Order: sequence, then C-alpha cells, then structure tokens
Amino acid sequence: MIDVKKIIKTTECFRIFSADKARGRLSHAYLLLTPDPVYLREYLKAFAEEIFCTEEVADGFCGKCRQCKLIGKENFTDVKIYPEKVGGKISADDITALIEDSSLKPYEADKKAYIITDVSLMTAAAQNKLLKTLEEPPEGVYILLGATSEYSVLPTVRSRVNTLTLPPFTEEALLDALKATCPDETRLKTACINCDGTVGDAEKLYGDDEFYKVVTLAENTVLNLKNSKDVLSIANSAVNSADISEYLSALSVIYRDMAAYLSGGKPFSDRDYKKFTEGYNLASVIYASDKITEAIKRKYFNNNETMLIERTLLSILEGRYIWKKS
Repeated sequence: MIDVKKIIKTTECFRIFSADKARGRLSHAYLLLTPDPVYLREYLKAFAEEIFCTEEVADGFCGKCRQCKLIGKENFTDVKIYPEKVGGKISADDITALIEDSSLKPYEADKKAYIITDVSLMTAAAQNKLLKTLEEPPEGVYILLGATSEYSVLPTVRSRVNTLTLPPFTEEALLDALKATCPDETRLKTACINCDGTVGDAEKLYGDDEFYKVVTLAENTVLNLKNSKDVLSIANSAVNSADISEYLSALSVIYRDMAAYLSGGKPFSDRDYKKFTEGYNLASVIYASDKITEAIKRKYFNNNETMLIERTLLSILEGRYIWKKS
C-alpha cells in the first residue's frame, strides 16, 4: 500500500478538518467522500491521526508520535475500525457494539474515535441504528464515516454529519505520491494521466501490462492515421485487441497533451509531440478531442464498435482537412 499521508495533507478537505481542530471546533461526526475505494480506509486513518496527534507539525499530524504510529497500524485502543478486516461487512450487531463501547471512558487518550471505512458495507438497519449516536454522541467521541458515493449513505445519516469531499488528484500530485514505490517514471506518468484521479486507480494501471498495450495502440493510431485508407485496418486492430472504452480514453489523453504542446504548454507525458502533431494544428486537435469525447458518450448506445471507431477516425481526418484549408 502507498503511504497516502503526504497527499491527503495537500487537500482542501484536510485543511478544513485541521483548521477545525486548531480552533477547537471539530464536529462529532464527519463523512469523507472519495472516488477511491482502495485507499478510503487509509484516508480515514489519516484523519484519525490528526485528531489524536500529540506532536502536530505545520501541515498537520506528525505521523511519528506514538498515537499516530499505532493508529496507522490499527493498534490504538481508543480508535476502533469497522470492519476489522478489509473487505468485511458491517452488521447491526457491530453498530450495537460501537454504541456500547462509545459510552465507556477512553483507555489512553482523553477522547475516542470510531472509523466506519465504507458506509456501503452497512445494511440500512445498521445505518439506522447509528442515528441516535450521531445525533447525541457521548462527550469526546468522534465518528469518521467513509463512502465512495453519497447515495450509499441514508439521507438521515447525511443530515447528522459534516461532509468532506476528496476530489480527484492532479497528475502531478499522483506522480509525487507514487514515485517512491513506482520507479518507472515514464510508465508512472502514463498511469497518472490515464487514471480516474485516484491513487488506487493509478497504482492499478501502473502494474497493468494490458493497459500499456492499449496506450501503445492509441499512440500508433495517432502516428499512422494519414488518410481514409488507414481507417479500416486501424479500427479492426483496435476492436480486436483492446477494450474500446480504454482505447478511446487513451486517445483522448494523447490529443489533450497534443493540444497542450501546440498551445505552448508542457504536456505531462514524455512523448515526441513534434512527431505526434505532424499534420495537425491546434484547431484540428481540439476538433479531434471533441469527436473522441462524442465517441466515448456514444459507446454506451452503440454495439457496433468497429463502426464507432471508423466514424471517429474519419471525423479526425475530416477535421485535419477542414482546419488545414481554413
């Protein structure tokens, strides 16, 4: 697992939480929303470390004091995590145990915290059982809930907590967070720019050889698409050897970087963009990007993938012709 403590501290939601603590205004319950199910548990533990840290530094919890270390290892007696094991479920009985335990005094600190790592793991009965404690918590008790979607959380629960939203990270932030454990920088950059903005997805793509075959296929599409005679062979190759959604997404990222290059910016990926943009100008690249975006949307309503790719590639060629003449 990646150490996400550094990247979580860069987020606005963590700064809000940390500021609440500094002012002595921490809410009794928070809901953290993030699209990253892989690291949701780790993010919540980081917020718990912020609550209990005794050696706080300028950007938040230290990560080195006894409380921080024990919380990170899930061994701190005043922080209980549900479910105990990754991938488990959270039953109404678990919530009953939480409620009973919350009425007891802390063992080591002057407060207690309960982490529910993913509300989607709770039944409706379990969520309902938690309502009274959320509304009238014992003094010095904090409840940290996590979810990948607010729709998995009952409205009655959402109304009793402060919601913090962790948006997708930038490519630069992901690169910085993952570079220590993912040493191939070129491969890592490709993963970061093609992922959904989460640490979990970037890490998954980094280790996925099939994904890099799709990226190579998309690169070859851009380099080899010269005229309409190339369309059929390129489309057949894409349909026969790639997930079309991943292929279109990879194409979209390449054209986005081409637009950055042609507008004088710095593309994120390390490609020879002078070679990739041969025969294009900025307008034709933007036109191509729009057509790829349309194809991504149309993919969900079009079962003929070959026709979809052919149409998209012909549109890209059309854009090159139109903008070259204008």
